[in-house]
Amino acid sequence: MKKMTVFVLCGLFCLWSIYSYAKDFYDGEQVADESSNSHVQVDQMEEPKEERPDSPTNVEVSGTFVSWHAVREDRVVSYVVYRAGMDGEFEEVGRVAANERKTFVDPDASKHRYYITSVDEAGSESEPSEIAE
Repeated sequence: MKKMTVFVLCGLFCLWSIYSYAKDFYDGEQVADESSNSHVQVDQMEEPKEERPDSPTNVEVSGTFVSWHAVREDRVVSYVVYRAGMDGEFEEVGRVAANERKTFVDPDASKHRYYITSVDEAGSESEPSEIAE
């Protein structure tokens, strides 16, 4: 009888050990799965970040011309020219294709302030360049 009791107790202890190990293992896997799922859900909720093109540099006003240096990115397709109005607000006054000369002609250019942005093939517009007067 004592042997049978010891045998049953040993069997119960082994089963309890296996159960505890499996439970701890499963709980650990479930926590990892939940954290990875929540990570995926957060990633799915975030908007993909589109990289904006660089801004044009060396914007200058000279006589009737506004000129700038090209952005050296293949994805840039055009440039947008903005001019400050009498109220100081900037508004779009022209567009220049990336394969054209980086110049905008305005008979009154010397009387205004300008900045230029670059636009890529996805339609993303850069930050404004420095303001030229």
